[in-house]
Amino acid sequence: MSAPRPTDGSFAPGDFAGSRTLTPTSDARGDAKVPEGTTNPGKGVLTGLAGVVRGLSTLVWTLPLALAIIVWTVSRVGVAMPTPVSNLLISMGVAPGLVVTGLMWYGVWQIGRYQPGHPVWQRTAERARWLGLLLIGFSPFLYWWSRQPEVLYFKISAAALILFGLLFLAQLNTLLRRLTALLPDQALREETSSMARLNYGILAVLGLFQVGLFALDRLAFDAAAEFVARQYLWLARLLLLLFLVMPLAITIAVMWKIKETILQGVFADESR
Repeated sequence: MSAPRPTDGSFAPGDFAGSRTLTPTSDARGDAKVPEGTTNPGKGVLTGLAGVVRGLSTLVWTLPLALAIIVWTVSRVGVAMPTPVSNLLISMGVAPGLVVTGLMWYGVWQIGRYQPGHPVWQRTAERARWLGLLLIGFSPFLYWWSRQPEVLYFKISAAALILFGLLFLAQLNTLLRRLTALLPDQALREETSSMARLNYGILAVLGLFQVGLFALDRLAFDAAAEFVARQYLWLARLLLLLFLVMPLAITIAVMWKIKETILQGVFADESR
């Protein structure tokens, strides 16, 4: 007698390794979600998982590049000495930020295409896509602020970009938790959940730190302390971004493990 199918949209234990064809998942009512006109239900599941793998791979390589561009831009604010790298990036204008944030949106869009009939999962993916669009819209302000740091509007928009980036990373962790809930690996599900909770705490502290830095930047200093205060604020802002490496590295490691789990589970029997 076969085990009953789960009713929360997740896979049954035999849906991965050990079976030639993945069986379709079920919605909350237990109705199989098979696309109309599909003769092989497992083909639709495989197609959805392929999009998840593409999205995870895109984010794994794009997130470190995004952090590198932000750190480089912040570190170059007010620095007049040109370098070959700075000349190259300055010559490209807002293009690097737009390309990187566009790839981040593409990654979450690919992941969100999986399980289109699962409402909770789709709401989580939709929030990540909207945050990705906000990052695309605010990304040019980072470059404009680096060129004209005295303009208050550019400074506020650049600070908003950092906050939206923290929110995007937090929402991405939620998306990964929802994704592992749809997969049959219990150990992966528990590990992703614990890493996500750790990231939530770190990102909350970094977000409060960013708000505090912006508030301090608006304070008025006398002429003698102005230069020293600005230097310390610049250093603190750079350290904030460097501390962002920790939750970013955890998120990338979790995404890599999820990707490898999917690939091994789906295609393990191909090597037999």
